Amino acid sequence: MRSKKPSCLKGYERMRVIFQTPPMPAQRKDPKTGQVTEGTSYFTATLYEPGEPYPTGPTGQPDAQMMSYWRSQVRQGQPIQIGNLASLYVGLPAVAIPAAVTDPLPDDARLQLAWHWTQRGAA
Repeated sequence: MRSKKPSCLKGYERMRVIFQTPPMPAQRKDPKTGQVTEGTSYFTATLYEPGEPYPTGPTGQPDAQMMSYWRSQVRQGQPIQIGNLASLYVGLPAVAIPAAVTDPLPDDARLQLAWHWTQRGAA
């Protein structure tokens, strides 16, 4: 029996996670209340091939940047460095996506970078 894809993945058949950190303990800070909760977090870099539909944010702007953008931010052969989002999370390190992962990708591919959070005790 073929499993159904979640509705959030419809139209994104070819996307794939090309880099992922292991889950790590972290604290998340609510920006409005300052309340801190315990949990785990991990980081992913998801590739969308040229011409493939990609997600957009609430403003309609792409959530996945083109590789040509990322290449304009780093020298060839250097990793893409992502900061630690200290405004939301406590205890997470900066992330470096190795150049060996991103260098072979075409300029018009898109890369979505995201931290994923699970609150301790949540199912």
